[in-house]
Amino acid sequence: MADESDAEKTEPPTPRRLEKAREDGQVPRSRELATFMLLCVGLASLWLLSGWIGTNMMTIMRSSMRFDAAAAMDSSRLLEWQ
Repeated sequence: MADESDAEKTEPPTPRRLEKAREDGQVPRSRELATFMLLCVGLASLWLLSGWIGTNMMTIMRSSMRFDAAAAMDSSRLLEWQ
């Protein structure tokens, strides 16, 4: 009886057998559901943080693109930017 495969079983499992399987940790799990939830959490995080990330990226870009004209003409400071 113990060596029967799932294909040979014709009767549905009894409620007691289902309860025992749950107690033993044998529950059906979907990998697709876990992947979908992870994707949803990632997208929600990006959506919620997009304003903060965009503001900080703009600040970084503005500060890196801005330079002092006097510093650009000072040849003694050229070696500092290597």
